[in-house]
Amino acid sequence: MRARHGSPPRNLRAENLRQAREARRLRHMLASMGKRIALYVPWLSGDGVWDDLRDACGQLQFGALAAKAGLDPEQVTAREVFLTALSTVSARGMAWNLVLRFSTGDDHAAFLEIWRMEEKVNASVRRIFRNAKYLYRAESVNETIKIHDGTVGSALHYSFVSLSSSLLASIKFAFNDQFEYAGTPVVLVVDARKARKAGAIPATYSMASDVLDLPRDEESVNRTFPLGQAHELQAHFPAQWPPGSAAAMVAIIITMRPTPDELCRLEAMGIPTLSCTDIFPQER
Repeated sequence: MRARHGSPPRNLRAENLRQAREARRLRHMLASMGKRIALYVPWLSGDGVWDDLRDACGQLQFGALAAKAGLDPEQVTAREVFLTALSTVSARGMAWNLVLRFSTGDDHAAFLEIWRMEEKVNASVRRIFRNAKYLYRAESVNETIKIHDGTVGSALHYSFVSLSSSLLASIKFAFNDQFEYAGTPVVLVVDARKARKAGAIPATYSMASDVLDLPRDEESVNRTFPLGQAHELQAHFPAQWPPGSAAAMVAIIITMRPTPDELCRLEAMGIPTLSCTDIFPQER
């Protein structure tokens, strides 16, 4: 099932396989951390360790951290302040500085291990994003057409546009997610260099987000995502598809058969349209 116009870049499949290998290494890293994450999340969920940190920090520094996280230190608990700050991209550095500076004994050793785990995962995520040739987004045929003609606008429910450095992750979203605009799901392939130039940034992951388990409508580019979900390799445009996004569209991968009308509309765009088997050939 191919488009009538154009052909995909020759390196699309090879580059996807290279990026898939990097994603697989990240999944193995996360799997090796799985037991530690499962151990630490309940510990971070309690109040005691955070109350001790608040007392050790003192009112002035605790109040500054709360303000950085947009909270009133008189109205919220120490747990809320630290977890919110650790899961807020702009406050995360300040929060970790205080946590590592004022924690002691076994608590300090545990926090130091968590910090190292997060740094290792986020360094890998940033490297994969920086080296990616393509980014992928699961979306509907209708959204794809609106991106192409420049009428897509802001996301209906979320404050950002989410892509992925992993084709497999995007295909999974295509099968499982609900989309802004009704229609058959597809996976859009985007030129990663052009996306980065237009403002796409990689997600930041933290164990604090595993603890908070934020609902989807509270996700934003300024909040971290659960460390256990780093295999999704998310990247984001901060608010909406940037003007001129059509120029970054490389190909469309069909995961479910579009209606005849949808297929005609896709082909009219002149963007190469592939089936999953074009990327993942069936073994004989």
